[in-house]
Amino acid sequence: MAKPETRQLRRLRDVMLAATQRTRHYQKYRWEARHIPATDVEECLRRIDPVDLVDYLKHGDRYRNPKAWSFGWSRLQHDIDNSPRTAVLAANFLPGLQTRVFANPWTPALSRYEPEVLAGPVDTLRAFAESMLRGATWIPPLRYAVIAFTGILEGPLSLEDRQLFWRAFGVPVYEQFFGFGGDRLAYECEAHAGLHMSREAAYFERADDGQILVSFLENPHFPLLRLATGMAAEWHEAPCECGSAVPRLVNMHRLCKGNARRRVMAASS
Repeated sequence: MAKPETRQLRRLRDVMLAATQRTRHYQKYRWEARHIPATDVEECLRRIDPVDLVDYLKHGDRYRNPKAWSFGWSRLQHDIDNSPRTAVLAANFLPGLQTRVFANPWTPALSRYEPEVLAGPVDTLRAFAESMLRGATWIPPLRYAVIAFTGILEGPLSLEDRQLFWRAFGVPVYEQFFGFGGDRLAYECEAHAGLHMSREAAYFERADDGQILVSFLENPHFPLLRLATGMAAEWHEAPCECGSAVPRLVNMHRLCKGNARRRVMAASS
């Protein structure tokens, strides 16, 4: 069986070929990437200029692969034992044997389901937690965890949100960091010592200014390479207390204040 790093580089090579052959933005790198030896994938990637986040948000069609298709659905992943009853407050997730999806978190059906784990986008969880604390909403006490979905547009989970979720739900909080297509790029384990990078979904780099660059490996519709996320983090490669040797992003934060959505709106005006 191939090592995880080898499988990741193979995926990266496939994405590079799709990007340079089928998207408008990366066509200028087509001849350079056409015959990439497996040993030179990373070196070839570094010759591609990073993509500005606002430029991607404003001109996404330049990065689209018109020949690819995707279901547009995600499946919740977590490492909580005993397969707890989990409620996902997001419409783009697939239900499972012990997982139900509630596009509307305010429905009485959520309380009747009696979830043991609550998962959803951080802004949805924030609104739901505040409603719980006001007494306007109620669900039976959770047993295991809250899983907060964050991402490049939302930024990392804040300490204030962690404290809010603890006050409202009284269980540990786990962050899952997503890309644009429901692809889980990094995730928090029970050690709560940063976010483990997903080798299957992303290839991470650090720019000279410390900024995190991400190449997406699980979004064939948008084979995006070297996106400058506007965030930085400490890079920990030592084994985690959970036993995993997968590198972690620790203390991830934005390099400048503000939400990426507001940045693109300001740039468009």
